[in-house]
Amino acid sequence: METWEQINLEIGQCAMAQAGPMTLWVRRAENEWHVFSRREPCVTRGFSFQRCDNPPENAEWARWAAEIKTGDVRLVPAMPDRPVIVSPDVEVVIPRKCSALFLVGIPPWIRVEVGPEPRLVVFDSPSAMLANTWFGDQMQGTLCYSLRHAPQRSPDRLSAGRAICPVQFTNETDKDLKFEKLCLNTDGLGVYEGEGRLWTDTVELAFREGNRPCDATCAGQAPAMAGTVRKLCEPRNPGKKQIIGQSGLGTFTSILRHSGR
Repeated sequence: METWEQINLEIGQCAMAQAGPMTLWVRRAENEWHVFSRREPCVTRGFSFQRCDNPPENAEWARWAAEIKTGDVRLVPAMPDRPVIVSPDVEVVIPRKCSALFLVGIPPWIRVEVGPEPRLVVFDSPSAMLANTWFGDQMQGTLCYSLRHAPQRSPDRLSAGRAICPVQFTNETDKDLKFEKLCLNTDGLGVYEGEGRLWTDTVELAFREGNRPCDATCAGQAPAMAGTVRKLCEPRNPGKKQIIGQSGLGTFTSILRHSGR
């Protein structure tokens, strides 16, 4: 069965999902839904969802009391509920008048939705736990998650348990641009499935001289390298216009002013 396809459970039946280091079980009961999850931090794997005959005996189930007449249940991959910070593992320079595509691997949140439309969300949690970090200065900034893995140039170098966020840098200035750190507001990004991987909308960053040194836009679609895609999840905040953090704008402005040649 496809991971993101709906499963129908009878009362007393259970399904199991795996998403990166997380395993979760969902069970239908009489007028209730039960969910239990756990994580194995060192485990890396893709995504699966199937019926399960033997849930853990010591499971500490979260119980949702809801009189839903159907047993429909499905998994939905979503973006994190806060911005994420990503940094390259070594210094990266984007030369003047050049472009470069980087692929950011983001562990998705996993939702469990039950019943008919509008579905009830009984679980919404990160597939992998991320460290908290602050982006900005003491006066202005935002609480974010820190991504442990550096952006890559090829999807093959990213774990199958991550959604791939393409970030297109275009340096239109007459100075070299150092890519040191990026704050991505992921709640404006949708999630897609294509070529057996999860993808997000493409983020496009254009750096220019002048009063507005950076234009950040969401392309509203997955990249061409994702092949034929289907959309699995809408953005958490569909009206979100700001794709990179304001502190990030300040950082890049400074870089453009002082990057040398």
